[in-house]
Amino acid sequence: MEKILMDLVNASIAVFKSGEGKLKTAVSDLEKLYEELKTKGSSDNSEQAQKLRDLLNKTVTDSKTAVNQANASYEDVLKKVQENYANLSTQIEAMVPAQVKDTIQKGLDELNKLVKKEQ
Repeated sequence: MEKILMDLVNASIAVFKSGEGKLKTAVSDLEKLYEELKTKGSSDNSEQAQKLRDLLNKTVTDSKTAVNQANASYEDVLKKVQENYANLSTQIEAMVPAQVKDTIQKGLDELNKLVKKEQ
């Protein structure tokens, strides 16, 4: 699972380097993936499921905030993304069923395809 998350971090770095517009597109795609997962998981109202929802929402919000800050440096963006995905990795490994992990992997694969198209 760490490899998957590091692939996402690396994809985020490539997108950031290729321009702000492309980063906004990637954030939008991540938001769409989040919405799809939230819809699929909406029937699970357990405490663990809510923690995961909150963490994903924080990740998207932090990513959008970093993009919108004109003075945000590359290192600040990278640090925030790495911290959020490290937390997300721990949460996913602890409580997400294999079926949801497969859905996340598909989303990451799509993001990687977008990044490769843009390079």
